[in-house]
Amino acid sequence: MKHISVGILTQSHVLSAGLSAILARLRDPAVSVTVYPTADDIAGSVPSLLFVDPAGISSDTLTSLRGGSRVVALYMSALPENVIRLFDDTISVYAHPSRIGQIVRDVAVETSGIDNRQELSPRERDVVVGIVKGLSNKEIASEINVSVNTVMTHRRNIAQKLQIHSPAGLTIYAIVKKLVRLEDVRSTIE
Repeated sequence: MKHISVGILTQSHVLSAGLSAILARLRDPAVSVTVYPTADDIAGSVPSLLFVDPAGISSDTLTSLRGGSRVVALYMSALPENVIRLFDDTISVYAHPSRIGQIVRDVAVETSGIDNRQELSPRERDVVVGIVKGLSNKEIASEINVSVNTVMTHRRNIAQKLQIHSPAGLTIYAIVKKLVRLEDVRSTIE
C-alpha cells in the first residue's frame, strides 16, 4: 500500500477538520495528514500533496511552497484565472469526497513511477499551449507568472504523464484536446 503525505494549509478549523476526516477514510493509498495554519509552519516539510486555501496566501509564498509538492487550491467561490494558474489543480469545498480521493490516488501514481496516462493540471495545460505557440521556457514562465524551473518541472511531468516527447506530438495533443485551435497553430508554422 502506497503512503502519501498530505498537507493542509488553511487557518479555517472547519476546512482542516473536514478535509482531514475525508482523507482519514482513504485506505488506498494510506495517507498521513498535517495541518499547517500558516505557510511559515511548513518550513522544511515537503508533503506529496498540499491543499491550500488561496485566501490570504501570496503568489510569492505559493511559489516557495511548490518544492516537490502537488499544490491544490481549496476554494469556496469562483477564483480569478490568474489565481487558478498558480495551482496544479483546484477543488471546490462542495466537491464530492471521491474527487479528493481521486487527487490523492493521482499523486500516489505520480510518485510511484507507474506509467499511467493522466489528464494534465491547469498549469500543465498552460505550459503545453506555450510550447505549441513556440515559446521558450523563459517566455512561458513570464506568460504564466512562474519560474523557469517550474516550467521545466511541468514539461517533465507532461512528458511523463502523456508519454509525448516532442513539440509536434504536443501540438497534436493540444488540438485534439481543444487546448488550441488549428488556426492558431497554422500561424506559428507559416
